[in-house]
Amino acid sequence: MVAEQFSASPASGEDFDQLQTSLQELGYRDESGYLVQSVAKFWFGNRLGPLTVYPSQAACAEAFSVLQNTKRRGPCARYRNDLAFFLPTTSHGKMTRQKRIAYGGARPMRVFKGGGPFVIKDSEGMVAEALRKMGYMDETFNNDLPEALFVFVNRPDHKSTLRKTFDALPTSTDTAVDVKQKLRHAFLSNYTQGRWVVAPKDTEVRQTLCKHGFLTNIQAPQAEALQAMQSFVRSRGLREMRSYNGLVFNIQQHIYNKDPDRVGSIEFKI
Repeated sequence: MVAEQFSASPASGEDFDQLQTSLQELGYRDESGYLVQSVAKFWFGNRLGPLTVYPSQAACAEAFSVLQNTKRRGPCARYRNDLAFFLPTTSHGKMTRQKRIAYGGARPMRVFKGGGPFVIKDSEGMVAEALRKMGYMDETFNNDLPEALFVFVNRPDHKSTLRKTFDALPTSTDTAVDVKQKLRHAFLSNYTQGRWVVAPKDTEVRQTLCKHGFLTNIQAPQAEALQAMQSFVRSRGLREMRSYNGLVFNIQQHIYNKDPDRVGSIEFKI
């Protein structure tokens, strides 16, 4: 859950220290990492119902209250190192005065529009499931896992996180299996706040297709937009992609190829 507003301090510094200690004893936390990760996994692992995870102080206050009453509730389940917590966000967008009033700032707006938090148990299909929930995969035009991985790791926020936090940027010799394993490690880690960016929107690409005569209606069905993107890519000599999101990413790169703030894409064997 995401709270609309939260201003009161939920607990003292001493309470937070006690919360961290309790979560460490149960295996949900190391000596570092983001506390909201530990709290969300503790809450999910003990089947405690809905939890407000943004802002994170609200989650910490709720967890502290529960742990204070464990004697009455019975022992808590220990962590099995098998949960991934996600708090999806949208990409950076234009902030207006109206949006600031409505959401309280750019970051709350990105979180609110990200679709809501979720937790996934570790499994062979965990990474693919996470990508589906964040819009990178579906059963129609985005059922290609290697391309979904490619689009995901090339989001600017993800490049930064994978490089700075995990030293796990894909390399040209990596396979899709290698990249999936790197993401699995990152998703299970407590060293992010779970704020991964959802799949890119196609609005700007549709505008470009209409401008150049490849699409007659910006609201055209996805199947029609897919064909238009394929034609556009061939006409410009761009790399042909197998998925809808892959084509969107490819054309966005073409649109911004002269932007000095944009860097080249991360490549691996797809």
